[in-house]
Amino acid sequence: MPKYQILRVTVLAPRSSWKTPAYGELWKASEDSETWLLGCPACGLVAFLRHDVKLVDGRPTITPSVVCPDPGCGAHYFVVNGEVQPC
Repeated sequence: MPKYQILRVTVLAPRSSWKTPAYGELWKASEDSETWLLGCPACGLVAFLRHDVKLVDGRPTITPSVVCPDPGCGAHYFVVNGEVQPC
């Protein structure tokens, strides 16, 4: 898998203003929410994360590793300090 980065972390306004995260974007549903959406950095498919997300200086670390739910992609990676590292 090529090297990718999470390019942007966005806290969303109310659901009515949601668009679609782009490749490598991580979105949080609201400031108080634990709901995160991630645009797969490999194929762009947007999926809800049920992972632990920690932000340090705006750079996310996601645990455990992430597997893209698109069977045609299947990318499997870690996100550490915003850097996407293949498994």
